[in-house]
Amino acid sequence: MDEREIEILEKRARELAEGFRQELLQEDSIDAVAFILGEREFALGLECVREVRPFSGVTPLPAVPRFVMGITGIRGEVLSVVDISELLGVSPAPLSSDAGLIILQDQGSGMTFALVVNRILGVVKVSRKELLPLSACYEFAKSKIVQGVTTSGVILLDGRALLNEPSLML
Repeated sequence: MDEREIEILEKRARELAEGFRQELLQEDSIDAVAFILGEREFALGLECVREVRPFSGVTPLPAVPRFVMGITGIRGEVLSVVDISELLGVSPAPLSSDAGLIILQDQGSGMTFALVVNRILGVVKVSRKELLPLSACYEFAKSKIVQGVTTSGVILLDGRALLNEPSLML
């Protein structure tokens, strides 16, 4: 092989290695929707997120637990709107025009409901290497719906655990 062919092969090898490195980085991170609830920043893995939309109000229901704000209609489907701030021990903040709904759905059971949040921040990548054990954040150490806390203080929630949380079942 001449020098030009070797140079081409080395360049190709570098490009392939970079693509492989990017794939590894993607596997080592969790795509999540970040949001504010109360005064805290949370993230929720996208595997159970069906959609995110602005909060446009709810129809209150009588004789339901405090965490159920009411119901809302989305494209002909009636969904429960749930406030998980109490479940997480977060002081609720008043809802403003920035409030949003995160629609969660379990593909297996079909369980679907909407979480109301104070503000949607957007889609982020949470590095698994950044996650601290729950023992590092004593207030969530016994929570089954918290996957971990990042070094920057973002609390990563487990969507499947949230969808199957017994205290949220009516």
